[in-house]
Amino acid sequence: MPLLDDYYTDPEFAREMGVKTRTTKSWRDNRTGPPVTFIAGRPRYRKEAVRQWLLAREIDLSKRARRRGAA
Repeated sequence: MPLLDDYYTDPEFAREMGVKTRTTKSWRDNRTGPPVTFIAGRPRYRKEAVRQWLLAREIDLSKRARRRGAA
């Protein structure tokens, strides 16, 4: 098993998220995306770290306060 099999390249990560690579760059620049590792100057995302980042972003809508018009 090659060492980098557990990592997404930037284009792979962007494709998985349904965004463009400029969005993933913005996430890196703003430090709002998942942890990133640079290998040979290129960003790589550990697949498990991406899963954890996604889980941390989950919102339970049943627990959110209702806005305008709530009884």
